[in-house]
Amino acid sequence: MSVDGKVAIVGIGCRFADSINSVYRFWDVLDKGMDCTTSIPPEPSDEVSYVSPGEKCPWKMYKCAGYLRKDQEYLDREFFKICPEEANKMDPQVRILLEVVWESLQDAGIPAQSVHGSTTGVYMGMAATLRKGECDIAVAGGASIFSQGDDDAQEGKGKTSDDSARCRGEGVGAVVLRPLKRAIEDGDRVYAVIQGGTFSIDGRTSGIGQSSYEAQVALLKKACDDAKVNPEDVAFLDLHGTGTSVGDASGANAIGEALGFIRRSDQNPLFLGSLKTNFGHADAAAGVAVVIKAALSLQNKKISNQVQLSKGTENVDLSTLNLCVSTEITKWPSGAKQLIGCSSFGFDGANDHIVLEGFEPKNRQTQLFNGKVTEKPSVLFLSAASRDALAQYLQKWEAFMAEVIRDDEILYKNALYTAGVRSSHLDHRVCIIIRSPSDARNQIRLKLLQDVKTATTVIEGQDRDTSIPVRRLVFVYPGMGSQWWGMARRLMAEELKFRSVIQNIDKILTRCGATWSLVHLLTAEDDREKINRTDVAQPSLFAVQVGLTEYYRSRGICPDAIVGQSVGEVAAAHAAGHLTLDDAVRLIYIRGRELNKTYGIGTMVAILHDVEDIETRLKNSRYDSEIDIAAVNSPTEIVLAGGYKALDEFTANLREQGIKCKMLNVNNGFHSFQQEEIRSGYNINGLH
Repeated sequence: MSVDGKVAIVGIGCRFADSINSVYRFWDVLDKGMDCTTSIPPEPSDEVSYVSPGEKCPWKMYKCAGYLRKDQEYLDREFFKICPEEANKMDPQVRILLEVVWESLQDAGIPAQSVHGSTTGVYMGMAATLRKGECDIAVAGGASIFSQGDDDAQEGKGKTSDDSARCRGEGVGAVVLRPLKRAIEDGDRVYAVIQGGTFSIDGRTSGIGQSSYEAQVALLKKACDDAKVNPEDVAFLDLHGTGTSVGDASGANAIGEALGFIRRSDQNPLFLGSLKTNFGHADAAAGVAVVIKAALSLQNKKISNQVQLSKGTENVDLSTLNLCVSTEITKWPSGAKQLIGCSSFGFDGANDHIVLEGFEPKNRQTQLFNGKVTEKPSVLFLSAASRDALAQYLQKWEAFMAEVIRDDEILYKNALYTAGVRSSHLDHRVCIIIRSPSDARNQIRLKLLQDVKTATTVIEGQDRDTSIPVRRLVFVYPGMGSQWWGMARRLMAEELKFRSVIQNIDKILTRCGATWSLVHLLTAEDDREKINRTDVAQPSLFAVQVGLTEYYRSRGICPDAIVGQSVGEVAAAHAAGHLTLDDAVRLIYIRGRELNKTYGIGTMVAILHDVEDIETRLKNSRYDSEIDIAAVNSPTEIVLAGGYKALDEFTANLREQGIKCKMLNVNNGFHSFQQEEIRSGYNINGLH
């Protein structure tokens, strides 16, 4: 597929009849062929004031229609930073449209904050500026909410290409559009691609509500020409189809003339349908609703059925026109190109038609979990503007995991990535440690129940209050004892940035004279004790610390301050910019090489007790000349260094008194008299 000049649909937000409030619910309605019209609004605040069943009364509703279930008065004005006075006067259509546009950006993986100051267009109608390069992102949509009842449909049911039956519906929809080339480069999820389209005016007709047959034929041909597709290759077309006998007949015959007659005998007929049969004519939102339907049909490779069809209309000879009204959900016709036409006509003679094409992402293969919890944890990061909103968001994610993700590993990983990296991070936040889709559903459910089992798997907090001083980030680089066999292996396997740093340090170590491989040590070393050798452990710890620093920096995480202790001081000095990488590697190599000369003659112990008391006990003991105070970490933590026997005997008495003593995983008495013998070989000249 050539991508130049094409526009991708990358995000969708919607509100339509029967609680349609997401792309997944929208598709569910289509996939099940549901009729979403109802007799009266399900949640009336004052039914008597606006319902007149069975009788036509001005400003009242009396029959079925596609009503929105959400109360139009509800608006989270604080979220949108709208004052009470403005919110009270705001058109209900705008209130819901605000929410839908926000949700469409979230669905697109475009944090709302990222569009601030960008060339983003907002159009409540068709957007052609992307193809002209006038903006990078566009949001297009429409909204329609009833202000009075409908007086057309006898039953209140939409029956396109059938009995005369115009049925109205409420709705709000928005789509996020990007140039296809940019969408692919940025890894966007693409629902469908807008190939092209056009707009026209009927001109003079016999009446304001009468469409021009000739104008519609010309429109369809011109739209296909603009989209650079052969008219006979269009597999499905969603009719404007309002349910009027004259309008539907004119539209269907024009489609047959432009797209049906020319089809070869070995081709499928052109499938027709109309979204209006599902939840009525949504007026200003009808056009975007059809685009959403087409995009989801292409994504799911299915042609949805038309509900309410009983006997058809005598004014349209479908067979002669090579047209077929889809009466059941079907898979995309074999051999047919993934092309859908979308028509939308205005009451005043304004007509438009666009052609959408399916998009096949590369390397998309469904992988299923085996149902077992894995050992590799992931993090689900969610946020909302308030605690109540966060609880509601968690409920949506629980349903999303159960109904959409299920056991699809690819969808699961993509969802976690989008939630953590490509979503707006609001004030109230929660991180949930999960290991599979089923584990995610369980952890979310336990969190909603405030179960204590989530104490070790859920972290909840709030972004800082601007009135509170800024918290600063500190990186701490520890010393010997923190090394272990197998450390950093997953980082080496999965993180390119970390691995490249290690490979670079490995080359410098080789130039310094190292006879062992750092890369091999951190990926495939079988000897579990080798990592504890001083000449190996110190460069390895340094390398992992530097690798992690660069990895965090690549993710935008930079410290405000740096602290290093012992071996960690070298990595800290490099991270702070005081040592070049070459100098830092040579320094740690020489340090490890020289300290290895005292390997095996001593060790260290950390004691969690009052420091002054330990100092007094040591001074008054016979071990005063054999044990040194290596470090004082706090008023209640002291580290001693010396010979194995001396430390073991000195701490034996402490342990008997219940004082906690922990031998460190080192074979040197660092920071003690034992290191005096290497002083002559450990000097700055060794760096050159």
